[in-house]
Amino acid sequence: MFLFSLVICADKVAKVVFNKVHEICEEWKDNPPADYTPTPKVSTHAIKNTRRKMEDKHVTIPDLNKLGKKQNNNVSPVGFYAVYDGHGGIDASHYAATHLHCHIVSHPEYASNKAEALRAGFTVTDDKFVDKARREGLRSGTTGIAMIHDENMLHVGWIGDSQGLVMKQGKAITVMDPHKPDREDEKKRIEELGGCVVWFGAWRVNGSLAVSRAIGRWHLDNNMK
Repeated sequence: MFLFSLVICADKVAKVVFNKVHEICEEWKDNPPADYTPTPKVSTHAIKNTRRKMEDKHVTIPDLNKLGKKQNNNVSPVGFYAVYDGHGGIDASHYAATHLHCHIVSHPEYASNKAEALRAGFTVTDDKFVDKARREGLRSGTTGIAMIHDENMLHVGWIGDSQGLVMKQGKAITVMDPHKPDREDEKKRIEELGGCVVWFGAWRVNGSLAVSRAIGRWHLDNNMK
């Protein structure tokens, strides 16, 4: 019987991968793939401010269909755009940014009912991260807003006070109502679950969290979900 060990230098592997990706991107600038479909232009900007680490994440995916097991090049691209506003650490926002869109695409009704797939994506992501957080003692959370652009339809889902709006002919259109502790229906829901909303520099759930819903924060689960 032979025993051997394999040691991989992550820095060298990353350099090879990034160089190859850069090479392919340069090639595609002039000669895009045969199945390439132009997608909307997207700009992103993020500021860490005074935090020790950047707790927020954003995700832009030109076509969710490319992530599915069964790809259909005859359908229009389905764009996915999301922002996750982390608090109490980076774990929740990073987890959501990695997994939420995958849960959407893998939902059995993704092709026929993207609104339901989006709703379920938030629920499954929260459930799975809470399980992970309990095992590993993580106490971070994240709010988030995600949008699916499917031809002439926009499906918007959110949790917490992450916000978004649509601009049309220079005018802002409200597309969501953030979950905040001082919202009357949210305050009632929290109190019915046994929690309370108190003023402590801002309206907070149990005097702690300034948002009424979030992915993670399992130690407040009974009063928030």
